[in-house]
Amino acid sequence: MNKLPIVRSLAGRTRLKTLLQLDSLHATFLKMNASGTIFIAALNGSALAFGAEFAWACDLRIMADGNFLIGMTAVLLALTPDGGGSQRLTRLIDPQQSLTAILECRLFTPAEALALGAVDEVVPQTSVVARAIERAEYLSLRSKKSRGYQAIGVLCQLADT
Repeated sequence: MNKLPIVRSLAGRTRLKTLLQLDSLHATFLKMNASGTIFIAALNGSALAFGAEFAWACDLRIMADGNFLIGMTAVLLALTPDGGGSQRLTRLIDPQQSLTAILECRLFTPAEALALGAVDEVVPQTSVVARAIERAEYLSLRSKKSRGYQAIGVLCQLADT
């Protein structure tokens, strides 16, 4: 529906609007993955629901240490996880642990997420963006052919609190 402007316009005025937005979200994540750019998520706080799904769509995730959580909360609201995070999380951590986390709506502390592989680094909150930029600069020093990517991007998510 999103590919046909007239249908998208008409459907956008109905309850289908949410499905169109979800389809756009999927398309954005797929474009990120196919773009040839390395995306680094700088998680400067909790990443819940779509925040977690967005982080897991990135290539690298750097999370702030502290009283923060990362995970999908859809099940708490009796919703199906629908942003692709359940598939992406399963690629990052053990499939059985991923299934349990999704079904039980288990949220991970920064230390747990690091131990499981759901994030790549945990740093002090004051250093998250600086560390993400440092990683981006380091990766950008490699030739494009050796890294297989065209560019490096740092995406930041501010605390949900």
